[in-house]
Amino acid sequence: MGVTVDDDNVQNCLIFQTTYLLPKLNEKKLKGVLQYLWISTKRYIITYMLLPKKNKYYHNININNYEITDTVTNNADYEVEKKDLRIMIIDVIDRKIARQRVINKTNTIFLSLMREYILENDFDVAGFDVYVMEKMNINISTYRSLMSRCKIRSKLFNKKIISN
Repeated sequence: MGVTVDDDNVQNCLIFQTTYLLPKLNEKKLKGVLQYLWISTKRYIITYMLLPKKNKYYHNININNYEITDTVTNNADYEVEKKDLRIMIIDVIDRKIARQRVINKTNTIFLSLMREYILENDFDVAGFDVYVMEKMNINISTYRSLMSRCKIRSKLFNKKIISN
């Protein structure tokens, strides 16, 4: 990376990894650990060793311009990330349902229908608005009101997704 490899710099990088990076690791996601460590250490070296903070051009430098000379790939495991993201989405909806406390409340029914629709359509939310309006017999203003009350941004739900 253009930094001299001496004992002090190596020790600073190892201290950074053991104090900041290793405590954040999740044993279930060990596939991406090497990539996580490499990229985080690279950014640490660029930020704290290559770029002195008092330089005027500090904000104009692009981190991605620095070459990585190693066999580590920067390709993420998208299937693992996709699965984790889907689990997070369902967990958030479940927490919102649990916060409602009443099962037959309009918000609870709306969230339950959303969860059901998302799971049945493989996380494609296109058409959810029409589905829920027919199922609950509500109009568009009530649908938007429910989205707002449940603190869900409806922009993604309003877009029609075009599959390739």
